[in-house]
Amino acid sequence: MKRRSYLALLSTALGAGCVSPLDSTGPDGRQPDGTGTEATPASPSSAERSTDADDASGPTRVVETIAVGTREGVENPGDNGPHGVMVWNAGSNAREIAVSVRAADDGPSLERRNEYAADTTRRFELLTPASYTVEIRVPVDGRQTTVGVDRNWFDCNSSSHRVRVPGVGPITSTASSTLLACPRGTVTES
Repeated sequence: MKRRSYLALLSTALGAGCVSPLDSTGPDGRQPDGTGTEATPASPSSAERSTDADDASGPTRVVETIAVGTREGVENPGDNGPHGVMVWNAGSNAREIAVSVRAADDGPSLERRNEYAADTTRRFELLTPASYTVEIRVPVDGRQTTVGVDRNWFDCNSSSHRVRVPGVGPITSTASSTLLACPRGTVTES
């Protein structure tokens, strides 16, 4: 069994219930948008939600996984794993969502505009270790947010950002990782 698979299995067995999303809400209750300029309000409480799908369990159906970049040429690929960005239509109606992915230093980029059925997700798999800016927009009403993915997310851990697009209200995001200690010196700049 490969070491990475073993560590993932071991962390799941030993740490069940111990892994939780990293809180990205600031002290003022606002969530950074990833650009360092402006923040969006944190997600509404359950009392404020309208008819959106229940987000307690998160996205329920991944309809497509889209690869961004390549694993070719990645040094120590087991210790510089990919990072997922899950864009979830948490609303009860279908909607068009536009996603723009840009890597720093002229790295991989992608523009996608898709119809998302209610309570469905598309996973954008960032394969090339780099810093990325991911912009999510709802063209029909102009709502948008930007998520910054630092190079540090590409390590031996399994990690992802989950972007929630509700029927109404602000688009929010959370980040999560298995948070295992990586062997020293394994994160390599590509």
